[in-house]
Amino acid sequence: MYEPLRDQIDELIRFLTPLPSSAVITTHMQPDADAIGSACALKGILRHLGVDARVINESVTPANLRFLPEADSIEVYESGVHDAVIRETSVVFCCDLNDLRRTGRMAGELAKHKARTVMIDHHVDPQPFYSASFHDINATSTAELMFRLAQESFPHVMDTPIATNIYAGVMSDTGSFRFPRVTAETHRMIAVLLEQGADPVDIYNRMNNTWSIGKTRLLGAVLSTMALHCDGQVCTMTVPYSMIEETGTSVEELDGMVHYTLSIAGVRCGVLIAERNPENEIKLSFRSKGDFTVNDIAKSFGGGGHIYAAGARTTMGTLEDVRSEVIDRITRKLAS
Repeated sequence: MYEPLRDQIDELIRFLTPLPSSAVITTHMQPDADAIGSACALKGILRHLGVDARVINESVTPANLRFLPEADSIEVYESGVHDAVIRETSVVFCCDLNDLRRTGRMAGELAKHKARTVMIDHHVDPQPFYSASFHDINATSTAELMFRLAQESFPHVMDTPIATNIYAGVMSDTGSFRFPRVTAETHRMIAVLLEQGADPVDIYNRMNNTWSIGKTRLLGAVLSTMALHCDGQVCTMTVPYSMIEETGTSVEELDGMVHYTLSIAGVRCGVLIAERNPENEIKLSFRSKGDFTVNDIAKSFGGGGHIYAAGARTTMGTLEDVRSEVIDRITRKLAS
């Protein structure tokens, strides 16, 4: 193992020794498969170690991820119910997030407990809200870090439910194993997960082949908004909230659609710009390839993420105002 990771794991184990009696696990708003998979995998690991863990999230678990082991026990945050739980638990684990603001309404309560907070994450530029961490920006996913933690320190705990959650997280964050961070080592990890019972066919089908007719119609409508800019180097999708209403879907069902922008020849950067609600809160999803990075652009809108995949939310103006500003910032970066 890469030595800095070994050192981080050793430090984390020292932080958790003796093992806590209880733990709260949480992740970011609008969780994806890496967030849910890593949180549920960690709950499974902790259960094998005798730790009573609860997963509490700001957002409801997406329908296509509710089949994952432990996902049906995830609690949706309610201040009056869960603030006391957070105060009284031994350790708080923040998975797949590097900034407490990404936990939404939970951020205020979580911020009070830095001394016993652990961050497990692979995003760049983490904020200092924790006392211990397991962090690697070169990891394919946070789920991969759960695999490393289990294999290096608790190899006896790996079972089919944990392997299933880790596989789902890795598959999602690697774009089904096609993104740049995928290496031979990634596939060796996957081989271990398959040997432990993860079923790649079933997991893929449950995650990706369960769309409603409304979501399929939403995709068609979103694709029809594609527009090219900067001599074909930039592709945008613009989604008014009325499109969500007309298809009977939700904003969460837009997740992943931005990838279609990069399928057009010559496009280096793609952006999905969508109204989250009628009050003009705008969701931004950025994707890029080659040597063009987007995490800095997302950060300029108050968001963040990976260098080639990032996101943000803003209320800086109307849908068209934000679209214009996004194109302007990308244009200036391309010219620099």
